[in-house]
Amino acid sequence: MNRSLITVAGVLLASLSAALAAPPAGAAGARTTFVIDTQFVPGPSAIVSATGPLSSCTSALDLEGDGVETGPRTVLFSGVKLLQCGSETVTVSYEASINLATGRRTSGTWQVVDSTLAGVESGGGQVKGDAARCTIQAGSDGCILDTFRGSVS
Repeated sequence: MNRSLITVAGVLLASLSAALAAPPAGAAGARTTFVIDTQFVPGPSAIVSATGPLSSCTSALDLEGDGVETGPRTVLFSGVKLLQCGSETVTVSYEASINLATGRRTSGTWQVVDSTLAGVESGGGQVKGDAARCTIQAGSDGCILDTFRGSVS
C-alpha cells in the first residue's frame, strides 16, 4: 500500500511540474511591453516606452478608474485606458492591487477590450506599478509608473 501511495504521489508531482512548466493560457501572440508615466490629471499620460505591436502608442487616457478598499491596508484599482497609437487606438482594462503596508507598488493584470490597431484584437498580461519611480508633474495630484507586459494578437 505504501508503494502505491508513493507511485500516486510521484505521478501527481510529475503532473504538477509539467503544468507549471507549460506556458500560461493566452500566451500565444506577439510579445509587447508598454510603460505609462501615469499622472493623476484629467488629460492623457505619456507612454514613455513601448515594444512589439504597441510600439506606435504614445499616450494613454484614463476612461474609467476606481479604487476599492479590500482590507485594512489593501486597495484594488480597476479601470480602462485608451492608448493612442498614431491614428489608431487600443482600449485596455486592468485590475491591480496594492498592500499599503509593504510600499507603493501595485500588481495585477490587463487585457485588450477593443482595438482599431492592425494586428491587435486580443491579448493581455501582467501590470506592475511603482509610485517611487515616477516624477510628479506640475498640476498633478500624484503619479505612478505602470509597466504592462504581455502578448497581443
